[in-house]
Amino acid sequence: MKSDALLKNDLTEGTPWKKILRFVTTLFLGNIIQQLYSTVDAIVAGKFIGTQALAAVGANMPILQVSLALFFGIAMGASILISQNFGAKNSAELRHVIDTFMIFVYITSLFFTGLGLVFAKTLHLFLQTPANILEHSLSYLHILLFGMIALFGYNAVSAALRGVGDTRTPLILLVISSILNIFLDLLFVIVFHMNVEGLALATIISQAVAFIFGIIYINKKHTIIGIHFRSSKFRLRVLKDIVRIGLPSGIQASFLALGAFAIQSLVNSFGFVVIAGVNAAARVEMFAVLIAQNFGMTLATFIGQNVGANKWDRVEIGVRSSLIMASLLSAIASIIILIFSKPILSLFTNDAEVIAVGTRYLLIVAPFYIITGYLFTLIGGIRGAGATFVPMLIGAFGQVFLRIPLAYLFTYWLKTPDGIYMAIPLSWISGTILGTIYYKSGKWKNHVRIKQLNKEDL
Repeated sequence: MKSDALLKNDLTEGTPWKKILRFVTTLFLGNIIQQLYSTVDAIVAGKFIGTQALAAVGANMPILQVSLALFFGIAMGASILISQNFGAKNSAELRHVIDTFMIFVYITSLFFTGLGLVFAKTLHLFLQTPANILEHSLSYLHILLFGMIALFGYNAVSAALRGVGDTRTPLILLVISSILNIFLDLLFVIVFHMNVEGLALATIISQAVAFIFGIIYINKKHTIIGIHFRSSKFRLRVLKDIVRIGLPSGIQASFLALGAFAIQSLVNSFGFVVIAGVNAAARVEMFAVLIAQNFGMTLATFIGQNVGANKWDRVEIGVRSSLIMASLLSAIASIIILIFSKPILSLFTNDAEVIAVGTRYLLIVAPFYIITGYLFTLIGGIRGAGATFVPMLIGAFGQVFLRIPLAYLFTYWLKTPDGIYMAIPLSWISGTILGTIYYKSGKWKNHVRIKQLNKEDL
């Protein structure tokens, strides 16, 4: 069933906490490097173009989140099915999942590109994007939309590899493409004197390189999950399983993105200086929250493989170990960010007002990163067993039905952006309480789905 390259990625054997830490370390490094795409864009925009360019890049974040939310949910569904079938040593079904998932990726990337191009300006007008950054905001977004196939494709390759426990390959690919992205950012902006359009172009070229090299590597080294365009076969029943597991996560991500969309409109009402400051702070926060997100993804894979192998004793140990490690590391990240917030934010801009806005945001939100470490890890583990509907409801409640009204209410009372920031940790706290109750109930254990193939499925 398994190639030599994949044997060491089997999470059903060995000491759970060591396996989890090894997996999450590689995954975390890869995701940090992936975040450099948008972070370097923001740094180059703020340092070499200006505050308005930094704001133009930041104004697109909620739109891109909405565009990607459903896809990433489906990708999680595919990764969970891959990990469960990998743990169950069901190679035929593993092949079917990968083929169906990749065909789905090609179709949805084209759909989102077309949809985004049609409604880009309407969305920015709805967000009340200031007129002095609207043109460049649209140009940046249009170019990224044309590269959607590369973005979706690379993340699909990563999801497949993550499902079988391989995080080293995406890391190597990201190192290469991130170096290329930095080089192209500086080339297009400093040498060719392009505006934010150059940043977007550099991003999609770098993502395309990662996607293409990823396919080549998989097909040469991991034939069991090889991606073959001509021989791929679409199976509706497999897509139904992927959607059944992944759609709730996608809907939750959509709620999160829609929440960010509504919040961005509120942020935009304070002008481009606040937009730039919140954007810079959000880039810093992204790295802290990645700790929690990557423990969640790691635990999902760990649980997926072990429930597939029917090793429930390892599941309980893995959850406890992950929660302890994620909470501890998130607390350390909070301390570092609080101490060094101004020097870190100065990497993005020399504008004192922008730095002041970003510092204020982090002062209010950063002390609560320990909660994200617990919450995202726990929810990720629950999803690994295939239970995604209740986490969707928990996310929707916290990110939409609680955070948005509180943000508007607090802002109305305070008349400052502080109200926006204060609503964020309250949504995390509510999710943590509800998620813990659901986990303790044990009902999430009833959602494992391992397909036993009939001859007609082959």
